[in-house]
Amino acid sequence: MTIKRFNPRSARRLMTVAGLMVLLLPCAQVRAQDRPRVAILPFAVSGDPELGPVGAHIPDMLASRLDTRGKFSFSDTAVLGDTFSPEDLGLISSERALALMQRLGADYLVGGALRSRSGSISFETQVYGRDGVPAGDKVLVPVTRPSDALSALEPLADAVALQMTGSPSAPKAAPSPPGARRQSADHGSDAR
Repeated sequence: MTIKRFNPRSARRLMTVAGLMVLLLPCAQVRAQDRPRVAILPFAVSGDPELGPVGAHIPDMLASRLDTRGKFSFSDTAVLGDTFSPEDLGLISSERALALMQRLGADYLVGGALRSRSGSISFETQVYGRDGVPAGDKVLVPVTRPSDALSALEPLADAVALQMTGSPSAPKAAPSPPGARRQSADHGSDAR
């Protein structure tokens, strides 16, 4: 049996690494807590019955795109899916948004609709801020072909991230996403 000698250098290195871990762990926890919590409602779908099942999957797809654009934390949409009533889908009133945000512990709520009219498809989205008040104008993103619906989530995510961060400094965010046009929250409201 060989007895190893105590090496003071190894002990100092080990203590230094352990000390850094103890110091940095609270920083990592604070950063996660500082991230705004975002809840994305299932999208209402109107027009084409074949698009119906897509509305439930849009929150996950949009969350994955938003995750690359800013430092957000997200409500688990799989858990939330069964808790929403039909009036909680799509574009909702500010009062309803505030009630849902309080229930979900969210800083932002994203509601939207996927609409199909006369052969054209578009995403219409509203971001609700901390008081349930819209964080900006509704965002409309037209889709030229049904097969382009997934790629239309990119400019939609750009516009949503821009409204939540309040700054065009978010990665990939642009002041006016290509193919998107803004609609004033006062005009054409579908709030229930």
